[in-house]
Amino acid sequence: MKYMTPMSGINEFDEELKTRCLPLLATGGSDSMLWDSVVRTAGVILEERLRDVGSISDPNLTGQGLVNKVFNNNGTLASKFIVDSERQGYRDLYAGIVGSFRNPSAHKLIDPTPEEGGAFIIFLNLLLKKLEALR
Repeated sequence: MKYMTPMSGINEFDEELKTRCLPLLATGGSDSMLWDSVVRTAGVILEERLRDVGSISDPNLTGQGLVNKVFNNNGTLASKFIVDSERQGYRDLYAGIVGSFRNPSAHKLIDPTPEEGGAFIIFLNLLLKKLEALR
């Protein structure tokens, strides 16, 4: 069951998530307003990592435009994929997470439940690992 509760073992967590997100929860992980800040910060970490791994120098390129620049047919990471449907899957996955989670938290207060916030952080951790594997 420990594999079903990855938040209990943070040793394998992305370093930036550990240093920028988890301390925010130290004063009360049951507070939805704290999770709002954690989810927002995690979204910024994802975009920064997309720029870094995807070799995108434009700090103003954000959201789905950034994802497309990294994962489209001529994207900076397109050569990392042998199968085009896999590249397209990455593009869809990262565009989806940016559109459905990162954008709402960047533009309004969302106050996720601790369960929703925790699930998001765990999923984002996986996405960051997948990005790192493409270096």
